[in-house]
Amino acid sequence: MPETALITLLLAGSLLTAAPAHTGVNAGISVAPQTLASPPRLVALPGTSVFHAPHESYTLLAYAGRYYSLRSGTWFRSTGPGNSWNLIAADRVPNAVLTVLPTFAKAPALSFAATATPAR
Repeated sequence: MPETALITLLLAGSLLTAAPAHTGVNAGISVAPQTLASPPRLVALPGTSVFHAPHESYTLLAYAGRYYSLRSGTWFRSTGPGNSWNLIAADRVPNAVLTVLPTFAKAPALSFAATATPAR
């Protein structure tokens, strides 16, 4: 009988303790740009081999046959229209793209900290 009473008390006590709260909200999630349905109108940037898409609603730069976009401090790359965007590390973004970014970024509060470690 004493064992049954002890087990009952332990079970009852575990029911009275508060369950841990899970607050897994991540406000820093970056969403990739919308997949390009057709080739955007690109404009060559003088003195560089980088192009930008002035008519897109987000920053879109093209270099060496690939598209690059920086959204909320996160870099994305696509191989072209109809292809999805892939998340890439900042050190995988070519220097040519990083160099022109401050001039052609469309987000006014853009953090350039993500570009601190340029690659090529």
